[in-house]
Amino acid sequence: MFMTLSLVREGVGKALGTAAWGSRLRNNRWPIVAALLIVLLFVASGLSPLLAVLGFVVLVIALLASRTAAVEKTDWSQLQTVIDALPDPVVALDSAGIIVALNEKTRTIAPALRAQLPVSVALSTPAFVEAVERAITTGKAQRAEFSETMRADHCYDVHVIPVSLAVGPRGSSRLLLLTFHDLTAHRRIEQMRADFVANASHELRTPLTALSGFIDTLQGPARNDPDARERFLGIMQSQARRMARLIDDLLSLSRIELSEHINPDTQAELGPVIRQVIDMLQTVAQERGVEVTVAAPPEPLFVCGDRDELIRVFENLVENALKYGASGKRVEIRLETVAGQGTGGGEAKISVRDYGPGIAPEHLPRLTERFYRVDVGLSRAEGGTGLGLALVKHIVNRHRGRLTIESTPGEGSTFTVNLPLAANQNPDVKVLQRLRAGDTAFRMLTLAAAGTVLALLGGVIFALLAGAMPALRAFSWGFLISESWNPVTEQFGALAPIYGTLVTSLIAMVIAVPIGLRIAMFLSEICPLWLRRPLGIIIELLAGIPSIIYGIWGLFVLTPFLQSTVQPVLIDAFADVPVLANLFAGPPYGIGILTAALILAIMVLPLIASVSRDVFQLVPPMLKEAAYGVGATTWEVFRNVVVPYARVGVIGAVLLGLGRALGETMAVTFVIGNAHRISSSLFAPGTTISATIANEFTEAVGDLYTSALIALALVLFVITFIVLAASRLLLLRVERQAGH
Repeated sequence: MFMTLSLVREGVGKALGTAAWGSRLRNNRWPIVAALLIVLLFVASGLSPLLAVLGFVVLVIALLASRTAAVEKTDWSQLQTVIDALPDPVVALDSAGIIVALNEKTRTIAPALRAQLPVSVALSTPAFVEAVERAITTGKAQRAEFSETMRADHCYDVHVIPVSLAVGPRGSSRLLLLTFHDLTAHRRIEQMRADFVANASHELRTPLTALSGFIDTLQGPARNDPDARERFLGIMQSQARRMARLIDDLLSLSRIELSEHINPDTQAELGPVIRQVIDMLQTVAQERGVEVTVAAPPEPLFVCGDRDELIRVFENLVENALKYGASGKRVEIRLETVAGQGTGGGEAKISVRDYGPGIAPEHLPRLTERFYRVDVGLSRAEGGTGLGLALVKHIVNRHRGRLTIESTPGEGSTFTVNLPLAANQNPDVKVLQRLRAGDTAFRMLTLAAAGTVLALLGGVIFALLAGAMPALRAFSWGFLISESWNPVTEQFGALAPIYGTLVTSLIAMVIAVPIGLRIAMFLSEICPLWLRRPLGIIIELLAGIPSIIYGIWGLFVLTPFLQSTVQPVLIDAFADVPVLANLFAGPPYGIGILTAALILAIMVLPLIASVSRDVFQLVPPMLKEAAYGVGATTWEVFRNVVVPYARVGVIGAVLLGLGRALGETMAVTFVIGNAHRISSSLFAPGTTISATIANEFTEAVGDLYTSALIALALVLFVITFIVLAASRLLLLRVERQAGH
């Protein structure tokens, strides 16, 4: 009997399932009660109790097996249909942890997942198994995270949710639904954000620390050290510019990342883009002695792209080649068309190659990461922010292109950008032809203008040489060192006019430059706003007054004043002073070298002040505010910040004034005295080259006299050319020292 009961229990377990038999009994309780009543009736009619019990068991097994098999088959198929429609990986478990349904998306997580298998066989992560067991035990939703065994960088968030599923009109089954959410992209973004914040903080902390340290030094030990203050302010300026570049690149990178998923809807021609980049970087190439060559097909190449962003791409690539590959002395840019990869269309291939030291292979995969540098010290010395190639990568991605990097240590590097060609390679042909025709006409006009200037200059030089040749043949080099000027005996020398020209111009600049710069400083830094504009207009009007008016004023106003008031006082004051007694000796004529120099100073002063004021106003306010912030005075800001920043423009203003002083004619002619002699006294009459030509050219009799005057003009031309050449060399030297 006991053996029979064991067999019955085993059969019931097999039919119902050892874990779910209680639930099935509850769901089929009414049919079981009906079967029990039938058995009791049989017992009441005289049937053996043992046979009645066996009959009852057999009836219940058959009833449950027939009902539950049909119900389970129907409900699991419906559940499978629902799970297959869900977008996320989903697995359904019964109360014993056996998989009853799952969708295909779960294959990407664990290929071992199969129906009718325990879930712990395929996913044995302890945190996951514990969450399933807790859900079965408590009946409450659980949550867990786990990483794939084979791919540790893939992370999932699992929700284990107990549910009751109806298995018939009067029954239900308890299930566990497992939903998987892929956290891999989210974790990568979090890691990228953390790395970005860490790198940006580090890059900004370095210049900020330097600025803080220098500010502390200037407020402490170097408070009264002008040399240290000037040196530290220069370093602080470079650090502030570095921070500004870094912030600009960060903002540009953020803007590009926001629109990276939006493809450009305009077309751009690559040829003009490359030419503009080369023009922008021509100065850098010349300073480093690098030759930039371009090889491009004759026909235009159009791509779907944003012109400004494409300029940014190739500006970064070419600038990197010039800075880090300058040792090769050559950078090659090549444009060509190639077959597209998988698109069916063509591509434009733009490669930038340098012949520098190259890049080690281990650095190549990380070059486009933010703030990644092969040589940190060299990058910072060259003004790099570590974001250039990251910008290039994101812009190229937005244009549906590819960036490839090849490098061999010791042979150079090649950066190649592949961009899909535009479907229509001739957009708006008529408009393009018209624009090209206008561009061609503009080029021809500018070339003609430049050629006209060269032709005029050549004609002037030829005319001067031809006219001066008789005097040069007659007097040779003696013409330049002789003081004699006698038209009667036809003895001519240029030394006195040359002396007068140089001395008057030098004295005029000594007087005008410091006063003009202080006027410009007052107008740009100190002058009240209500007074700044009227004073500026007055100075500009003074700069535009004709020279003959200055000459008349000098002759009738300044000369009498100097003769009666200033010159006698100076003669008496320096009569017993060595050297100065000779400079201020002689009778007070009123006219002379000093008077002419004062007139020239008054004439060039407004020009220097006006141009310098405009240059000073271009200095960024941030630089001046930073200097004021560390305790600098207005004079210290002007001397250590404004003048160094604007020194190229100031030098240009001074040279403009010098050019006018050298060539001034009428104003000087009125007041210099026009005497062909050299005197040590500044009060003595003298002459200049332009005054001599203006006075005597109409009265010149004879070819030699006229030739001598033309030779003077040739000498003035040579002096002007030498001054301009020297000024150009000075400007180049200043630009190199400034790091431009």
